[in-house]
Amino acid sequence: MNKRLRLAVMVTIALLAVVCNSCGREVPTDSFVRDEMNSVRERTVPSDAVVDSSSDPKLNEYSIIANWEFETSEEKSVYMAWVSQQFQRDFTLKTSSETSAVFLKDFRGDVESVTIQTSSSNGRLHVRVTNSIYPD
Repeated sequence: MNKRLRLAVMVTIALLAVVCNSCGREVPTDSFVRDEMNSVRERTVPSDAVVDSSSDPKLNEYSIIANWEFETSEEKSVYMAWVSQQFQRDFTLKTSSETSAVFLKDFRGDVESVTIQTSSSNGRLHVRVTNSIYPD
């Protein structure tokens, strides 16, 4: 009986260690999600862009999120038309304005969103992109 109790305690501790260790960490080896987010990144960053910041996909309680920001010499209307064309085959344009757009699609039964926000400064276009995957 003592050996069973000891085994049960050890298994419980091991499970708790695994669960606690994975909380709030980057998405480790889910290459399918990473590949999807890299594909989105490639479709939002034009060839002349200078990347200001970029985060790897992060897993939180309700979603997987990655962000990146860059500057480009493209005009806002040209960039927004180009990025809309990049997503037209597999995303739906949910909302758009002169300075922002939100694209949605089904991603393996979940919802993937791409939010693009732009602002102009000193003749350059600053773009912030948030790519999120939420459970449906």
